[in-house]
Amino acid sequence: MPGNMNNLMKQAQRMQRQMEEQQAELVELQRKILSTVWQYVKPGGTLVYSTCTINKRENDRQIDAFLRKHPDFCENPLADVLSDKLLYRIRGGRLQLFPHIDGIDGFFIASLKRKGIE
Repeated sequence: MPGNMNNLMKQAQRMQRQMEEQQAELVELQRKILSTVWQYVKPGGTLVYSTCTINKRENDRQIDAFLRKHPDFCENPLADVLSDKLLYRIRGGRLQLFPHIDGIDGFFIASLKRKGIE
């Protein structure tokens, strides 16, 4: 029995490492997508970034890094485009939904406006 438990622990550790590597690859892919698509947004235009996760590395941290690198973008308030039921959950141009609160899969949305034309 101890041998089986040891094998299970090793397998769990391998799976955890693999998941972390896959997540790092996904974060990098998302960064590359953002670093490409921003240039197609005209001044005054909107870029919407959305994921189906609650992971801060893929969501808030990704947007924070993008905004630091691209000062010609700012958060675009979501209050005008979302349901009144969600207004208390909006943080500027960002909204995070959670399975345990909203009864759906985790979901993130950020609306970013390219400065220039008002």
